Formats: sequence, structure tokens, C-alpha cells
Amino acid sequence: MNKKNAWQILFTPGPVGVKKSVLKELSKPILFHRTKPFEQVYAQVSTKLNRVFDANDKYCTLIMSGSGTMANESVVISLINTDQKLLIVSNGQFGERLATIASVHNTKHKVLNFGWANPINISELEKKIKVYKPNWLFVTLLETSTGMANPINEIGMLCKKYHIDLFVDAVSGLGAERLSMIKDNISVCTSVPNKALEAPSGLSFICVRRNLLDEIHETKSYYLDLKRYYVSSLKNQTPTTPALPNFVSLNKALDLLLKEGVNGRRKRYLRLSSKVMKLCKSLNIPILITTKKYKASAITTLVLPSHEVAEKLSLYLLKKGMTVWHHDYKQEDPRMNSLMQISIMGDINSLDIDRLFTEIKNFNIYGK
Repeated sequence: MNKKNAWQILFTPGPVGVKKSVLKELSKPILFHRTKPFEQVYAQVSTKLNRVFDANDKYCTLIMSGSGTMANESVVISLINTDQKLLIVSNGQFGERLATIASVHNTKHKVLNFGWANPINISELEKKIKVYKPNWLFVTLLETSTGMANPINEIGMLCKKYHIDLFVDAVSGLGAERLSMIKDNISVCTSVPNKALEAPSGLSFICVRRNLLDEIHETKSYYLDLKRYYVSSLKNQTPTTPALPNFVSLNKALDLLLKEGVNGRRKRYLRLSSKVMKLCKSLNIPILITTKKYKASAITTLVLPSHEVAEKLSLYLLKKGMTVWHHDYKQEDPRMNSLMQISIMGDINSLDIDRLFTEIKNFNIYGK
């Protein structure tokens, strides 16, 4: 068993393994959130997050206690007016989830579905925009279900051309994929700590243009009302009791990220993912996304012979102290029913990858 992590090495796209120095912050005495010490932590975290989002003073980052899905739902509830139209661009499970959230809240929307693991066709998207004339466009930065990165800058330039507000779900992409609120013309973006930011789960955050928050008059929710979070954030506070230890640990994780540099972290991920791809090739294991433009920096999606093989391999690796994610999506495309993902986000190094593939080789997925 690896001494670094004597229980399980997480090769999952979230949660991810967290460095001991970050985990240590969780054991510090609990702050009372209505005090200056917490407000100092809040100010530090929100300022650092703005840097990671590459946002200027026209934006602020609101921090909530809950998952990325909760943050996405709060955007729909708080920022989308009843007379506005959404265009949701989907090419995987999490694009479909955005559509589900819109449906639940009876938001006017249409879905432009390119199919799982298919790239977004910008020409087709522009045609749809011309016909539907949406006020908002929703898209994922990284479609975690397949490991496909989407061309946010190209989409952002389309939105700028047609005066559309752009919402980006960057839950698994922030810190791993290229993203800039300013350069990509993004109005709102959501993410979480326990992916490429390499901090414990429990929080989510929303980077949003301040003028959109000023325009909020009423929402359909109390807890998810972003106007309340915005008003509190002006005092470096939260409207309700937050996940306090997570703020402190996230603050430390952000220090490590900014020291490494967002580009530096992405380069580390690309280097480790390159090793994963080479080892897959040596074992004749197909990879779902191979095109450089679209392949995730930190996630490699393997296509195994069957769902049964993927399930048995994941259980075998679990016994060896390594956790991977496999799933059966029940899609028409048979490849989607036998996927296994290897993420190198978090506290993962080259030796961990060597050990993983030694066990995959020992398992012998082709049974020869």
C-alpha cells in the first residue's frame, strides 16, 4: 500500500486526493463566522478565486456551502428572468443535467444536443442562435462524463457577437482547462474545490458579473438566492452558517495553486495524462477522446471491452488500494457503456500511475 495515502489512491475526477498540508487545515479550531477572523479568510479566498477565474473588478466570486449542482441551480433560480430564453449546449451527462435543472424550474429553454463525446460544432451553434435568439447560453467547460473539453473561447466570441450572456459550468474544469472570465466573455461561471483546485469538497462558488446581481429583484428560493449571498459578500460574510473548516482548507489549497501557477498546474496534468495515454497504448486499450483540442487535461477515458470488464477491473483495483470510476450510461453508442476514467487531478504522481497500470496489466482485460 502506498504510504502517502494508506487507504485509497483516488484516480477519480472528483473527489480527488488532497495534500496533507491542506487536510491539516481542517483540524484547526472552528472559527465563529460572525467575526473578523472569518471575514479575513472569506476575503482572502474570494480574492484568490477571482484570480483563478481570471476575473477583474467587474466580477465577484460568491461562495456557497453545497455541491456544484447546487451552484448551477442557484444561477437558474436567481439570474434567469421569466421572460428570458436559454440555449443549452450539450454533449454529455452534465449538459443534460443543466437542461434538467432548467426544466424543473420551468425556464424557457431549448437544448442543442451534439451527442455524447461529440465536439460542439460552432457553425451549427451559430445557426441555432440566429433562429432561437436566446438571452443566455449554457455550456460545460469540461464534460466530465466523457472527458471532453469544450471550446469556450469560440463560444464566448459567438455570445459577444450576438449579445448573449454566457454561463459556463466549470465544476471539473477550473484550474485544469484554459478559462478566462474576461477573454472568454463569460457572464457567470461555477466551480468547486475538490477537482483541480485540490481542496476538500463541501463548498461551491459562482464568479459572476456584478451588474447581473444588481438586477436581481426576486427569486424562487431562499437558500439559493444569489442576491443574499452578494449582499453578504460585500461584508465578507455569508447569509447562513457556512462549511467553516472548508474555507480554511480551501484558502491553503489556493495558496498552493497560485504558487504553482494555473498554467503550471495544467502543464503538470498534461504531463501525467500523457503518461496515462502512453501506457494505455502499450496495453492496447482504446481512449475515447484523443484529439488534442478536445481531450481533457486531467481525465483520460478508457473504452474497455464491456461493462462487465470495467466493473470487475474497478473492483480488482479497489482491493489493491486504488479507486477508479467506471459507469454504464445505457447509451446507444456501445462505447459509452464500458467506460472507465483515470483522473490525475489531486495528490497523484508518476509512481502512482506506474502502480495503477501494473495492476491493470496484471488484471489482463482481454483475458488472453
